[in-house]
Amino acid sequence: MINHQTSYLEDAAVMEFEDHAKRLLDDIERVRQTRELRCRPIIFIAHSFGGLLLKQALVYAKERNSEIAVQTKGILFLGVPHLGTKASMLGSLITCTSYWRGASTTLLEYMSFNGTPVTQLQSQFEAAYASEKPFSPYICDLLETKAEKILNLHFSLTVSKSSGGPGHGEVVQLDTDHRGLNKFTSMDDPNFRNFVDHLLKCFESGKVEQIPYRRDKNFVGHQRLLSSIETRMETERVVALSGPYGVGKTALAVEYSYRFMEKYPCAHFFWVHGRTMETIERGFRNIARTLDIPGHDSPHGDIFKAVRQGISRRAVGPWLLVLDGLDDRRVCLGLSGNGSHGSLLWQARLIDYLPQSDAGHIILTTQDKRVGYKFAGLKNVEEIPPLEFIDAQHLLTSLLRQSTPACHAEDTSQLVLALQGLPLLIVRAASYITTREVTIRQYLCVLEDYAAAKDLSVEHDLDPDLLQLSEDAVRMPSRILYDSVKQHRPRALELLCIIAMMDARSISIEILRTNYDSSVALLNDIGYLKELSIVTTTDANGGYISLHKFEHLWILRWLEQAGDLERWQEKALYTLLGFCSCRRERERWSCLDRIYLHVQIVVRYEFTKGGSLLKKAHLLHLASEYNLQRGQARTAETQLRESITIRKRLDPQYSSYMTDLADLARILHFEGKLIEAEPIFREVVSLNSKVFGDEHDATLNSLILLTSVLIPAKKYHEAESILSKILQSRSKTKAKQFRDLAARHNLGWSAFLQNNPSKAQRILKDVLEEKERTSGTEVRSIAETMTLLGSVMAQKQLYADAEGLFNKSWKLYEQALGAIHPDTIRTMDLLTAALYNLGKLTELTYLLPELIERKKQVFGMLNRDTLDTLNTFEVILIQMTRYNEAENSIAHTLQLSEGFLGNDDPQTMRSKMNLAVARCGQGRKDEALALVRQVFEDRKRILGLDDPLTIKTKEKYGWMSKGCSPDRQEFYVDVRDNIETRITITLCGPTAEATT
Repeated sequence: MINHQTSYLEDAAVMEFEDHAKRLLDDIERVRQTRELRCRPIIFIAHSFGGLLLKQALVYAKERNSEIAVQTKGILFLGVPHLGTKASMLGSLITCTSYWRGASTTLLEYMSFNGTPVTQLQSQFEAAYASEKPFSPYICDLLETKAEKILNLHFSLTVSKSSGGPGHGEVVQLDTDHRGLNKFTSMDDPNFRNFVDHLLKCFESGKVEQIPYRRDKNFVGHQRLLSSIETRMETERVVALSGPYGVGKTALAVEYSYRFMEKYPCAHFFWVHGRTMETIERGFRNIARTLDIPGHDSPHGDIFKAVRQGISRRAVGPWLLVLDGLDDRRVCLGLSGNGSHGSLLWQARLIDYLPQSDAGHIILTTQDKRVGYKFAGLKNVEEIPPLEFIDAQHLLTSLLRQSTPACHAEDTSQLVLALQGLPLLIVRAASYITTREVTIRQYLCVLEDYAAAKDLSVEHDLDPDLLQLSEDAVRMPSRILYDSVKQHRPRALELLCIIAMMDARSISIEILRTNYDSSVALLNDIGYLKELSIVTTTDANGGYISLHKFEHLWILRWLEQAGDLERWQEKALYTLLGFCSCRRERERWSCLDRIYLHVQIVVRYEFTKGGSLLKKAHLLHLASEYNLQRGQARTAETQLRESITIRKRLDPQYSSYMTDLADLARILHFEGKLIEAEPIFREVVSLNSKVFGDEHDATLNSLILLTSVLIPAKKYHEAESILSKILQSRSKTKAKQFRDLAARHNLGWSAFLQNNPSKAQRILKDVLEEKERTSGTEVRSIAETMTLLGSVMAQKQLYADAEGLFNKSWKLYEQALGAIHPDTIRTMDLLTAALYNLGKLTELTYLLPELIERKKQVFGMLNRDTLDTLNTFEVILIQMTRYNEAENSIAHTLQLSEGFLGNDDPQTMRSKMNLAVARCGQGRKDEALALVRQVFEDRKRILGLDDPLTIKTKEKYGWMSKGCSPDRQEFYVDVRDNIETRITITLCGPTAEATT
């Protein structure tokens, strides 16, 4: 397509290197003249010197603000000497012998090893294309591993690894020499397969987010609004579209999006369904996945913050974000949050996570004008009225195809007036008329008959302040259309009813597959419903469908009136369980993550049949597993209690009932609710003994779990008696070895809590050694014993040994459970205490920020544990005399504590004292003394004048009056509290079948 002469041995090019690069860029731009070609992503493949030429051309593209820079999505460098090559000297010598043939050394000299031209070019290229993650292209260097061989002479590598892989992207080595990097023997050549793998990564990087809806060729009206939006977007960042159901807000946003992309063909486009916090989170995760933002595949990462920062840093090219359906004011403004939800948005406001950039624009659609005002401001909310009569009439006639005899002007006018200009209802009416092949007059007669029917006199659930339309205009077209579906495609209507029982705003087609014998039949029914405009696709790939909110409400009322609601609720329940039942155990979390929005709805249904109630209990159990893995123990506890209530009433001997009981006790133990957990564990032991016998694995394993609550409850004698009996058990199953290790672990734990560290160390050291050499022992089990042994060493003040053990167990927990599992975080807390006692403050300045971020993800910012860790970090900064950093952090922490805990909380007062010390260190002595005086008065009022803390505060005031310096003891971290955190016990090994 584009040819450049870069030969240096014969008839060498006379242009300079920079001229070659400019010409290359000009030629590329010349062949991309049309809009379609300009917005097409580019993948470059360059070999050797050609790669340097390409880099210079791309640097020029960045300087020109050329669309080539924006659309470059992947670059494969084949043996490119980014930092030069020593072979250029040999090449120059050979070139000199061919001077008479027109040879030139100019281009070879440019490639001198570590020469100024190549190093400067590399710096410019990295700044332009490797520093703007996640918007940087995928870059990969494929390098040779074999030296060049000419005749019988062997040379070194033409391009060394240090020069060919300078760190701007991925580095891959191929089993060939420099000249063979772009030559392959066959498609089975391992080098070729390796090359293709990385070429596919370039294609993945080049994927573009698409508008999820096709452009409506029948779009009419609202031209003034479109012009107004375009004008506003020239100066404003956010515009809100407000109006009632069915008025065409989404259609208007879609039309504007297509016009925006026509105007900016190389722009980034994002669409987020904003109906619930979960759909918003899914939308942000899709953005992160599209842009390859780090953490997009983690269920625990702060995806909102990552997306906001990633898009806000965008340096080149515009972007448009559409937030569709922000109708719930509580969701948008963070007013419905509660600590049990895993999303950070439940502790903050959506508005705080909106990307901000001069190059970006946001459109949101909402029924609630208050939401629009909050996001866009009073002057940037466009209220969308129903279509004017002429536009509504045009829409109806275009949908009915004017050539058909159905279109008579008088009847058309009458129907448009009856539907009051709502585009949604016009589309529904047109669908009925065209599919049933009736006239508008016949449809009007049907509409009048339905309006007169007494059984339709139910009110819809729409806010009258938001939708001031007559009842008949709203509900009649839908009722007529659904009666038609029921008559002509009953299976499609059944599918619709199942969708209505779940989160109908976005449901995966794969979930619905369990109700069909074949995918073809399912897709045919979905296609039929799409033809009638009842359902629409919600993603570019067509994998998700949605039901309009009004239609959803109408179906629910219709089924309720017919007394058929529970039957379809049961169908939805069986659909969800069927979707999960075919999954392997390790796929279970991913499966539940995809359907959890629907699970939340279905488990709220009040079933009356025993079989359905037991199925509901099973779904609740799965949901509790999912929430526990997300760190949402409180939600998991609530769901398990409901499951237990159902199973206890219907079949208390059922094995699942005992499983639920054991899981509930574990959760309570995890939450520190030992008094509640103990009787539940005892009930599990009793049931297992009654069903299986005293020597059965299930009974013995449940006894182990019972001791895990007896020990922290200081019932040491009973716990040790039980553990001794377990060790004396004559069970010969393969589970015995792992159970005995767990029992000995608990004996060591008991000795530790009874302040017998020597005995605890001896027991736990033997247990750890045996676990490490026993095949089949799970990583988590090893980590548990290692952590407890580290706590024993800390109890003996052997902090260096404790540090080593905590470091190892931290990494093991991360490997087994993930970075933000509560056990991983707990071990980081213990490591923090050990490092503090060793005086390793510098190490703590690296560890604590990471620990704080993880706690924010799991517990949220407004959490006592998170605030305590922040306090510890601030103490370290004070002790390192980094007063400015400490003061900034403490001021923020204090504001959070005052709002969350109150002014009289000990944590709040501690933050005030730390702020006083930081300001004292800054030389702001008067401000510091005022704070200490305030804390003294508060503690005197709350604790009394003789309380040790009140006395110590008074002493601190006297100390500060004389001068300021760090005081380690005032801010001492209570290590014993950290060490004596609860220890989680897991039976690890082949015991799963008998653990019930």
